[in-house]
Amino acid sequence: MSGVLYRIADWQGNFENAKSRTIDRKSWCAIPNKQDGLGYCMIMQHKNGSALYGAFVATVLMASKQPMDREGYLTDTGRVDGIPYTSTHISLRTRVPEKIIQEMLDFVSVNTGWIIAYDAKDTTRILDSPVVAPKKEGRKEGRKEYCTDFEKAWKLYPDKSGKPKAKLSYIEARRNGVCHDIIISGIERYIAYIEHIRKNGFPKRNWQNGSTWFNNNEWESEWAIDAKESGKRQEELCY
Repeated sequence: MSGVLYRIADWQGNFENAKSRTIDRKSWCAIPNKQDGLGYCMIMQHKNGSALYGAFVATVLMASKQPMDREGYLTDTGRVDGIPYTSTHISLRTRVPEKIIQEMLDFVSVNTGWIIAYDAKDTTRILDSPVVAPKKEGRKEGRKEYCTDFEKAWKLYPDKSGKPKAKLSYIEARRNGVCHDIIISGIERYIAYIEHIRKNGFPKRNWQNGSTWFNNNEWESEWAIDAKESGKRQEELCY
């Protein structure tokens, strides 16, 4: 895809620590080990999941060699105003086949949010996302975006109990690579599920507390609404 600027999401939050932020040229990289996260599960369900995950890790390690302050931009300088790397460039730098690199970029930028794709000319995020200014985005700026997105999710979630804890869980999930749209989709499935079982013999079924739902990463649940699954699932829930 030409004219695209790729950026590894929340670089400072996910791939740096207090020590690494003091090193100009790193020979190692801090990488999250959350193999039970939704993004990891999604990529490993792909038919080429192992290859795509390996390509992503190789890309992260490549970016970790950029000089301070690293921001996750996949460019020749590591800055937003550098020359954007294409799949060909990344392939040459990582020795991973270009086809796998491009497949990885396409998949994670759409499905897991691990990499963000911008229009290289104006840095407007692809897939109808908000305009992102071409400036450094540290942890404070990232948190501000997450807080704004959380309010949208919280407005949609039916039970308003435990907002502070729910907010912390939401922000942690976003920093671990979970997309806002995935969380919204999970809320919508959960609402449909509760409404379904209320119509099928459980009219007093309560919503999970907001803090409980977000803290348990319930957006990862299927929340099936067919007769067998709804009967089975409602027995597992504790309110």
